[in-house]
Amino acid sequence: WVVTRERNWRPEGKVERLLQVGAAGNVGGAIVDQATISTRFAHDAVRTPWGEVLVADTEDGAILRLAYPSMEELGRWEVFTRRDHVNTLAPTPSRTVWAVLHGMGHGSRLVLLDAQTGERLREVSDVGMNCHNLVSLGDDQWLLLDSSDSELVLLSGLESGEIEKEALWHDEGGGFFKGLVVVGRVAYFGINVWGTREHRSSASLTAEVGAYDLDGRQLLWRRRVNTRGLLNTITAPHLSPQSPYEALDAWQPSSSFNLLLDELANATARHIEGTPGAPTENATAGTPRNGLQEGEVPEPGHEAGSPPSMKWIPLWQKDAGRASREHKQQQVQLDLGSANGTAVARLRNHLQSHPELFEEHFQRTENAFLTGREVNLATFKPGVLTCHLIFSTRSGDHCYVFPFWHQLQPLLEPLMQPVLEGILGENWRAHLLRVQLAKMTPGAHIKPHVDVGSWMRQTHRVHWVVQSHDAVKFTVHLKSPGMKWQDVDVPLVEGGVFEVNNGLKHEVVNPGPGDRIHIVVDYTESPHPSTELEVGQVCQYSNTPTGLTGCSTAPL
Repeated sequence: WVVTRERNWRPEGKVERLLQVGAAGNVGGAIVDQATISTRFAHDAVRTPWGEVLVADTEDGAILRLAYPSMEELGRWEVFTRRDHVNTLAPTPSRTVWAVLHGMGHGSRLVLLDAQTGERLREVSDVGMNCHNLVSLGDDQWLLLDSSDSELVLLSGLESGEIEKEALWHDEGGGFFKGLVVVGRVAYFGINVWGTREHRSSASLTAEVGAYDLDGRQLLWRRRVNTRGLLNTITAPHLSPQSPYEALDAWQPSSSFNLLLDELANATARHIEGTPGAPTENATAGTPRNGLQEGEVPEPGHEAGSPPSMKWIPLWQKDAGRASREHKQQQVQLDLGSANGTAVARLRNHLQSHPELFEEHFQRTENAFLTGREVNLATFKPGVLTCHLIFSTRSGDHCYVFPFWHQLQPLLEPLMQPVLEGILGENWRAHLLRVQLAKMTPGAHIKPHVDVGSWMRQTHRVHWVVQSHDAVKFTVHLKSPGMKWQDVDVPLVEGGVFEVNNGLKHEVVNPGPGDRIHIVVDYTESPHPSTELEVGQVCQYSNTPTGLTGCSTAPL
């Protein structure tokens, strides 16, 4: 449900409504239902933990109470003035409601109301200037947007009365902040350009979304969004109805969301087609998490976890001889979409903060260590540093799990699981044959080569781009059926995920100035046995069929 009003200022005689909008599938963007509300200049509407809907009537200084889901009016609290400019409501589990009073340039305040009577219980002044949004982080900590000072603010002690205020991040560009949601300890907020109310509705206007890591205390990214006007609200109703005012643990849709999709689809069919109970094609209720059926992967250009086309590059495509005999073009890559930006940033920040993970001395003392590949790396991959997490025999029938895999698993799995679980199912970890972190320092060159060995012919090679820049070039040298060579550049965008055909000749060049870091995974279509290595073990890699010797641990 969203608030809509016909004017953006002094809406005398204008009707305001709540619109129910389809959230996904065939009903995405369709108006399913609507309810007229007795407000003037409504700003915020929230669903409370006790089952009501509250709407901020900003012009009249009131809060409207509605029944859910009928949206019938239950009453209203006439508690504020127009000059207070109430713009945000944040219910609490104890049946109270925090209201943010913008103040119209006279300083913002927070007022706590009794949800049964509307009585004022407490007031906190001087929280900022022209503030918006209020999200509870738990433990009596709250996030607030100070729009005038362009700050993301942490408030503590609203419940205890011992108020502390800390500006977590300030926009040097002086953006107008509005719209806030917190998921997985990351705050996502809107950054608008200041302008008149007429300017805010311009179709040419864009805004930015910023992502701030509350644990790492740093801005992860800010990205341009084609809003065609002011960015007013950021919310995640598919995760929780309380997302406008409570921090959420993870990007996991609520249990009721998929069931509601069916209801919305049928309602839309009745509304548009006039056929009661008519089913809608491709209804998404009941599909697995992220909309993936088992064994499917995303289409190119979609976020990892969206509807798919191909599962993987067929392994026969690595056989140049077969492709030549059958006059078929070998496939270079398969785009698997984009990884979660927050998860990418967390891994990147960790690796930048711990360069020792790629250093030999540290690996020998804190990880297991692999020898026997020094000549190969010096010859074909000068300037490339590797951190082994899982590695296999040359034959590819067995893998060895390094201690660093378990150490870095919490950072790696949020990136790997959405892709590999969709392809391989819940047991996807048992298919991992090799997992490495590959860091190309400035000036590094992975020279033209073709990966060889039995392990290569039975695996799919997938890259996650953790860190890169425009000067890095990943080139595949492809011979067409007509025996003509052509160079194909593999796009490298931070957060990008793709499978590459490493049976084709390929090379990578990093002229600088920064590092290039990828997660490189080779997985098999069937599970295989594994052996756990211990800290300090040294394993010898050789060109024998087994390919890995000197690791004396018992198989799992």
